Amino acid sequence: MSDKEERANKIFNVTLEMLDKLVENGDVYISLSPPFSASFEINRDVLRKQLEDFSIAEEDFNRASRRISSMLLSILANEESDYIKAMIRSKLKGESADKRRKSLQEQISRVKEHLFTEHLKNRYNLKLSSKAPSFTGIDWDTKIKVGDAQLEKINFPYATCRIKFQREFEESPFVILGGRAFDSMQINFTIDDVDYLIRVLGTIKRRLALLEGKNAGAK
Repeated sequence: MSDKEERANKIFNVTLEMLDKLVENGDVYISLSPPFSASFEINRDVLRKQLEDFSIAEEDFNRASRRISSMLLSILANEESDYIKAMIRSKLKGESADKRRKSLQEQISRVKEHLFTEHLKNRYNLKLSSKAPSFTGIDWDTKIKVGDAQLEKINFPYATCRIKFQREFEESPFVILGGRAFDSMQINFTIDDVDYLIRVLGTIKRRLALLEGKNAGAK
């Protein structure tokens, strides 16, 4: 193994261990947009601390995590073989192709061991078969409004959240070709709105946890 390959493999393993810990601590949201992508959404402060703890550069982490997410997507879609074929360039033949195939198979196995769960698979299938737009992520910022053409005076903090979602499919995801697969909406929140939203989401979370517990008990 060359020095470059050895370094890339080390970064891959460290990134996978870091993601495993983040999942275990509930500090990462795995955003699923079947059949297009899977991605890891991590709070900036949490990410910065973990990068320090695992002694890995953010650029290296981002590159490795994109690779890991594409492997995870192939696992969820039961397309590991197709992924491996796509990653092996046609110019690779003989021993080089076999070596590359073996390396990819080993990496996919590690990703499956660390990140794959039946719960995640069920989430993927739910989104894939969704008959309505499906949540994929949220982007936000906070600011203070200090002026407005329609108001004489204002000085009030608020947040703008952009809710990102995947549009629903009809019979096949290919029906959206030529249209938009994803969309988003921006909503402003004051602190009172956020408090209310947390209470509502807390109630929803408790009810979903109860239903999921019942379903698990029925198996």
